Amino acid sequence: RAQRLLDQLQGDELESAVAVLQGLVDGRDAPSGAFGGFLGLRSESQSEGRASFRIEARPHLFNPNGVLHGGALFAAMDTSMGGALTSVLDEGEVCATVEAKIHYLLPVTRGTVVAESEVVHKGGRMAVLESRARTEAGRLAALMTGTFFIIR
Repeated sequence: RAQRLLDQLQGDELESAVAVLQGLVDGRDAPSGAFGGFLGLRSESQSEGRASFRIEARPHLFNPNGVLHGGALFAAMDTSMGGALTSVLDEGEVCATVEAKIHYLLPVTRGTVVAESEVVHKGGRMAVLESRARTEAGRLAALMTGTFFIIR
């Protein structure tokens, strides 16, 4: 099945897919498992209540209109919010997205987008986070808020 997929890819798409697959084999560049690896998510930073992840607008992530697919951008921002919350969780706690709302503000057709997230409020069982995705030029491409459940 993987070979059939690779046979359909050409040029930059093939190079990108091979790099993602090699990263998975080597155990690197996959911050959120195979899905994050496929998207090419890269962790930029993670500290007390903040995290940032980057995603590159690559052809295999475009929608039919030649724009970075909203689902790919959503995943980058959701992953960034999860990273921000994880940085302030106690030992033995994990988190899961309960709800998220995203506002797409700018079509991304090339370059890298960085999703910067922060914890707005952390309670005993729930947390609220915010994420802003910016292009290389610093333009706001999307704004997202999310509610996460904290599981002990």
